[in-house]
Amino acid sequence: MDSDRRKQLLRQYKDNPPLAGVYQIRNLVNGKVYVSSAPSVNGKLNSQRFMLQADGHVNRALQADWAAQKPEDFVLGVLEYLKPSSPDISPMTVRQELAELEKRWLDKIQPYGDRGYNKPPA
Repeated sequence: MDSDRRKQLLRQYKDNPPLAGVYQIRNLVNGKVYVSSAPSVNGKLNSQRFMLQADGHVNRALQADWAAQKPEDFVLGVLEYLKPSSPDISPMTVRQELAELEKRWLDKIQPYGDRGYNKPPA
């Protein structure tokens, strides 16, 4: 790859950074939900689907339901994208804002026990 092409791709990446956000994996059969967040939420959703299909998801209860049911019984989607406070936001600030956004969604949905796959807060 030549230097000009590399610079162009780098500029495109910087001009269009991955979108951070909160996502859910919803079981349509039993209504349980798994909620989490990621700095690149669309990439994370692809990763989550791959891990479930490969029987390698870290959440064993979610993995067990996935194995017992059909993939069509689950919906993976973004709940909310993080709206950065400024274009020059630091990665640390993104993580902090993302954690706050995720907590708001966890408080709203309460995906614990019979309602979800998340561990209740301590």
